[in-house]
This record gives sequence, C-alpha cells and structure tokens, in this order.
Amino acid sequence: MGMKNISRVKELLKEPKVVAIGECGLEFYGENNSPEIREKQKEVFLKNLALAKEFKKPVIIHCRNAYAELLEILRGEKAKNPELYGVIHFFVGRLSHAREFFRAWFSYFFYRCYYFRAGL
Repeated sequence: MGMKNISRVKELLKEPKVVAIGECGLEFYGENNSPEIREKQKEVFLKNLALAKEFKKPVIIHCRNAYAELLEILRGEKAKNPELYGVIHFFVGRLSHAREFFRAWFSYFFYRCYYFRAGL
C-alpha cells in the first residue's frame, strides 16, 4: 500500500459510514504461498492494523493456511495496543486454532467455511 493509497484510505476512514477495516489478513494458499508474497502480505496486514489503531476501528480478518503467523502478529500488536479488536470472518482452521484466537485476541464471531477440507 503506497503513500497515495494510504492517504486515500485515511480520508475514507474519517467517514461515519466506515465502521471497520478489512477485509485484510493472510492467505498462504496456492500462488499466495511464496516467501516473497508471504512477507508482502504481512507488511500490508501490519499497515492495516496500524490504521485500525489510529482510527479506533475493528478489523475484519481473513486467514487461510496462515494461523501460526497470524496469531504471532495479533499477539504482538495486541500487546502494543490492547484496544485493538475485530472479527475473523473466514476461517478454515482446526478447533485448536480457533481456541488460540479466542485466548490470544478475539472474542467475536468466527465463520467456518465448509467448502474446503480442514480436518477438525
């Protein structure tokens, strides 16, 4: 996300109709699984979390095949900003992953997609 885009997003976040930031997150599936793409996704996700902190907005998070990495990021960011909160809207992980998200960060809604094999 370049500076021009961030400036535009910041303007939009001032609008009263904008109630959350997202969908954002990590998806390490298929062509999104190279080390370069993983790092870029983390970088952009951290920028979205910074915007959430700045504008005091919840985040709508998408996670696929990136549970350990996402938990690590969320734990670190939550430690720096306890007011940070949001929703995991796309989740195909295991029940143990869901429990970790609840313990570490979220106490909100999870959407379980049954179209993909995840093996609870």
